[in-house]
Amino acid sequence: TDAAARSLVQCRKLMRVNFRDCVELTDAGVQALSACPLLKIVDFEGCIALTSTSVRALAQCRHLEVVSFMSCERITDAAALSQCAELQDVEFSNCEDLTRGSMRA
Repeated sequence: TDAAARSLVQCRKLMRVNFRDCVELTDAGVQALSACPLLKIVDFEGCIALTSTSVRALAQCRHLEVVSFMSCERITDAAALSQCAELQDVEFSNCEDLTRGSMRA
């Protein structure tokens, strides 16, 4: 939930987080997590309430290496992730409204 995500912000050394299938997690929770300066690996697979606002929020995590938004069907734009220079692996499978054009750097 968003409350759980907000509570993790106090963990300044947090590097990995898995919210897979947390259907109650919203963009507000992801926005809170984006304040974790060392975040490298995130898994939001099946978090069906997330939108492109979450993608833009995560783009603030400059050390992000791996991110999964698999089956987050409300995401339509991923271009903001191009700001993450260390990004190595991105998963947007089953994000049917996401187009190739929206993923360009």
